[in-house]
Amino acid sequence: MTVRNTGSRAGREVVQLYALDGGTVRLAGFAVAEAEPGASVTVAITPDQRPPAPRAFRAGRSAADLQTATTWTDLG
Repeated sequence: MTVRNTGSRAGREVVQLYALDGGTVRLAGFAVAEAEPGASVTVAITPDQRPPAPRAFRAGRSAADLQTATTWTDLG
């Protein structure tokens, strides 16, 4: 995922990935993003475990601030 620093100073953010399994939201992984002012960086997070298909994940600063969502199904 891409993280952009919209501030005027260099910044560091922990991006958290949550797996959604029915009504349960579980932390599945995290990565640290560091960027200069106005810069974008790409972070890769590999889930520690996968929820049942279809696989649904959300990412954000915390479980209360989930901003990005994705869903996929394994083909093999």
